[in-house]
Amino acid sequence: MTKEELQKRTKAFHIEIIKICSELPKNAAGFELAKQLIRSAG
Repeated sequence: MTKEELQKRTKAFHIEIIKICSELPKNAAGFELAKQLIRSAG
């Protein structure tokens, strides 16, 4: 796997995590979970 391929895969992964997080409940727990997931996926 080349550096460019890895960058594309990690970017796609991060975008999918953001999409998943947008589906979480809009409450304090959902917000905190989304924040942590996005931070760790990036």
